[in-house]
Amino acid sequence: MLSVAQLCDLGFTCTFSDVDVVIASKEHNDLTFKGFRYDNIYIMDFSSNEANIATCLFSKASLG
Repeated sequence: MLSVAQLCDLGFTCTFSDVDVVIASKEHNDLTFKGFRYDNIYIMDFSSNEANIATCLFSKASLG
């Protein structure tokens, strides 16, 4: 699961449509990830040839 707010805080834009989602870098204005919509869920396609494979995702756990 990805946090849209955290992606935006890290300098990405997230554009949702009725069929897909596009996440792009604000700094370089290039496509980072592209996903598709399946019913009411957007699924990221990390194996897409359009995705920037150099992007690293990380998460931080919070104990509240």
